[in-house]
Amino acid sequence: MTSDAKVKAKAKALVTRLRNAGYRPRSYSGRGMFGAECVGVSLARGERLTVAASGASLDALGMGTIAYWRSHPWFPAADEVEETSDMGGAS
Repeated sequence: MTSDAKVKAKAKALVTRLRNAGYRPRSYSGRGMFGAECVGVSLARGERLTVAASGASLDALGMGTIAYWRSHPWFPAADEVEETSDMGGAS
């Protein structure tokens, strides 16, 4: 498996874990990422991430927060996940 394939597999596994926990993964470009997109999850104000996934960064996002993983690039075609901009998290 090539390095790029391993990175995509790692990102897809994270997206699957997040979706199975009720989150709606989306693309996000955080501070200092210069336009590169990674896997992110919007959280409502006061909501905590309930999925064990190391390496998450947090940023304020309007009335909520976004958890994102810089080491997990966003591959929408590979992940078959639609991008969303609302604050939907785990129910």
